[in-house]
Amino acid sequence: MHLMTSWRRFLGSSLLVFELAACDAPLDHEELLFRDEPEISPYAPGNQSGTWPPPGGTFNTAWLGDMPLMRLVPPGSEVASETGDGVIYFIEVFDGEEYLPVTNVAVPNGTLVLTAGGETYTGGAVVGSRWWLDETGTDYIVITAVGEPGVAAGYLLEHHHGDQQDYICEPTRAGSHWSYLVEDIFVDVQNGDITPDSGPLLVACVTGAVGKAITWGFSPWYPGDDTLALYRTGVRTVRADYCGDGWSYTDDGILIQVSNALAGRSFDDPTARTEAIFGPDGAVCLSHARFKEPTLTCTLPQCEEPTESFQAWTKLAVESP
Repeated sequence: MHLMTSWRRFLGSSLLVFELAACDAPLDHEELLFRDEPEISPYAPGNQSGTWPPPGGTFNTAWLGDMPLMRLVPPGSEVASETGDGVIYFIEVFDGEEYLPVTNVAVPNGTLVLTAGGETYTGGAVVGSRWWLDETGTDYIVITAVGEPGVAAGYLLEHHHGDQQDYICEPTRAGSHWSYLVEDIFVDVQNGDITPDSGPLLVACVTGAVGKAITWGFSPWYPGDDTLALYRTGVRTVRADYCGDGWSYTDDGILIQVSNALAGRSFDDPTARTEAIFGPDGAVCLSHARFKEPTLTCTLPQCEEPTESFQAWTKLAVESP
């Protein structure tokens, strides 16, 4: 299903520092509290077409002009493009003297590796690479900076179209526009499912749930996790997707605590009230809703303790900073 939207955005200036502090990452002194960002784009009008994003939440905040962007499909990919895909006709990397055509693209563990002329380019060497979206030479994406935040490399992407230049990702409150790149993944915005899909690259903005889950430690590259269970759990947790149906029950500015050993997270205040325990398919139980008292489409029991390693136990913060 192809969805059309007339959403527009305003993007402020970006900092060439990979900012995952402030409201995109742990806030407290032990970096164990997370602020829940608004999941509705502040630039979306009241009336929207289709279900991008689903009512109550957004998975990503990436755009190509007026069109939402979820993934980049490199040349030679055999998968059928989906709504939200940006199809790349060719890629070229700058070697210091000239642009060379890229023959292979890979993003192992979130680190972009481009192959051109028999050589590999990664880290700062991919800065300046151009990802062409048309065959006329007027519409392309350029990587303008690479950051190393610890959980994965960050990429600053600009969209050049005609005489306009826009950042791909909507800004954080600090004004930066960073994203992660995740290969071989598909996010179904209808129901929140996340599954492997060989070829495309997810552009996971740090201001959207698919990027924020990575910042929180819920890695899509966890060893041996062929089903992306840890990452799926993280995205459900960020969005308060209790019923695992893609519907989000969260609001701006809510502080929560998250505990999951695989993500390297534990509670700052273990005595706080339990919100829920989330798994890859939504909450397995719910004790105190994050925002108001929602009318759910599912029935969930009261929480005890997690029973599976991929599950995330969340508690409500005692007070806001």
